[in-house]
Amino acid sequence: MGKVQIEKKKRILDDFFKVEEVHLRYERFDGQMSPLVRRLTFERGDSVAVLIFNPKSHRILLVNQFKYPTYEKGPGWITETVAGMIEKNESPQSAARLLY
Repeated sequence: MGKVQIEKKKRILDDFFKVEEVHLRYERFDGQMSPLVRRLTFERGDSVAVLIFNPKSHRILLVNQFKYPTYEKGPGWITETVAGMIEKNESPQSAARLLY
């Protein structure tokens, strides 16, 4: 793994989601360090998704939910797997059982 030099790190949003601004240099494939670059990280916590299969009907269960980011270029409703956030000290398996 290459080296990474963090020059500056700042949390610019601390709400339900968290966004961090980082200025860094990283080791390139040629061994030289990159110029200083700015990157944003988006943290929403861990999540789990479940693909539910009904063996009797041979069908997969999906959900239709409104998602605001998809509203700008479409109706805002998307079809997706059943999914949810993993709470602190909760295992992915435990969170998945609560979804179904």
